[in-house]
Amino acid sequence: MLTRSEVLNHHGDLASLRAPEEADWQDLFDLLDPTQDVLSKESRRTRYEELFDPTQMYALDAYVGGIFGQLSNPVMRWFELGIDDPDLLEFTPVKEWLYGSTSLLLRSLDISSSNFYPEISAFYADMGITGLATLYQEEDLGRGRILDRCISINQTYIDDDAFGFVSVFHNVFQLKGNKLLQMFPNTPRVDEKRTYQIIHRVMETPDSELGRHDAKPFYSIYVSPDLDTLEKRGGYYEFPYHVGRWKKRHDTPYASGPGHIARPDMTMLQEMERTHIVAANRAADPTLLAHSESDIRITDITPGAVLYGAVNESGKPLLQALDRAQNLQLSMNQSEQRRAAIRQAFYFDLMQFFQRKEATATEFLGIQEEKLRLMGPNLIRVQSTLSSFIGRRYRLLERAGQLPPPPPEMAGKSLQVVYQSPLAKAQQSAQARIAMQFANGVAQLAQYSPDALDRLNVDATIAVLHDGLGAPPSVMTDLRMAEQTRQQRAQRQMQMEELAKTQTAVSIAAEASHAQQAASAAKGRAQA
Repeated sequence: MLTRSEVLNHHGDLASLRAPEEADWQDLFDLLDPTQDVLSKESRRTRYEELFDPTQMYALDAYVGGIFGQLSNPVMRWFELGIDDPDLLEFTPVKEWLYGSTSLLLRSLDISSSNFYPEISAFYADMGITGLATLYQEEDLGRGRILDRCISINQTYIDDDAFGFVSVFHNVFQLKGNKLLQMFPNTPRVDEKRTYQIIHRVMETPDSELGRHDAKPFYSIYVSPDLDTLEKRGGYYEFPYHVGRWKKRHDTPYASGPGHIARPDMTMLQEMERTHIVAANRAADPTLLAHSESDIRITDITPGAVLYGAVNESGKPLLQALDRAQNLQLSMNQSEQRRAAIRQAFYFDLMQFFQRKEATATEFLGIQEEKLRLMGPNLIRVQSTLSSFIGRRYRLLERAGQLPPPPPEMAGKSLQVVYQSPLAKAQQSAQARIAMQFANGVAQLAQYSPDALDRLNVDATIAVLHDGLGAPPSVMTDLRMAEQTRQQRAQRQMQMEELAKTQTAVSIAAEASHAQQAASAAKGRAQA
């Protein structure tokens, strides 16, 4: 069993592993979000008034808004549950179960029952600044809810296993004594007015612990370096801390992000803009040149004032401004280049494009193809983090009995998270339009040659239209049921054709009988 002293010793190792990153993080937050203080050293804090250009802040906001709208927009079904079985996906009970379960998952993230969406925005902001961000979710059994929270970068200490996955997480936070007792009731010797540091360690459960009947795959322990009476143990079925990394590095478990790329340009831009402000001040209030000391003081130089002794008898000025006029256009152009580089680091143009509702699929797929290709590996890592989050949310709801049981046909099938990003929607919509244009073209050709309809796979066309338009599964009949309906229709048609043939035969026989009777009657009259 892991002891309190072992946790504290391990935390020292994690702190040493994180230490080389902290100064860089603070510099990045000073430029992008001065409200954050990673090192907790007030003397290092950069105030807003020390920033001379806010371009990087606007770029970060556009980045957060673009990623939010691209990956986790609450106004759309931004993901769907799926399985790796195309045939089974067309089975209506399976399709309806996947659609309904996805709806329940999305409802559990809704702002009315969760703070997921406000917290995911902070998650994306941390990702943009440092390349590292963490989401946390845990059951609040007492209140019957699930807590979602973005863990601040200054609380985060991590380490990887041999395969590059986060295997140890320390969440370090502060609690005042009265709140500590709310979270850990009956903890001895707690001063309600004092603030305590708490360490929450989560790791894979050691092999020695797995033999216990109540052991879970992930081990949890809370300790405090300030309070030796605090020691709470537990466990999780899934890792509760979902760590996202924008760009993975091989020499450390920590990552880099757009902020690291933009840092040189951000720093240089601030210096250049400070110089421009000084130049503007000199132009507005220049240094004065005088031949010798006179009775004129700086306080005398005010608008509308009359300065006696400022010129000689011939009218030549005895006082003039120092002309330091320089061509600042080159410097201004360089500043604009720095702004453009900062925006590019945060994918500013692409994020603005994401938020254009009037953008067509052709524009999206054509103009932005190269930028999306460059951004793709990073988005995949972010989606991987969101997938682990959704996977744990599914298990939490499943254990709480909030999800219906899956159809028996899904036995042994693994669930997948399928993202419905604007890019995927644009591609699907384009395919739906192409399929509809093709079907309309074939229908027009059928007016001249009915055989043209034999080349149109109607079922496949309907499936493409359904997926491309994002319609719910309930609006489309299962293919097997459609086949049964077609067979029944064909049988009814055959029966009706047989009945029509029978009726025709009976009619012909009746007419023949009537004709024979008429002929016999005519013959009888002739003989009479």
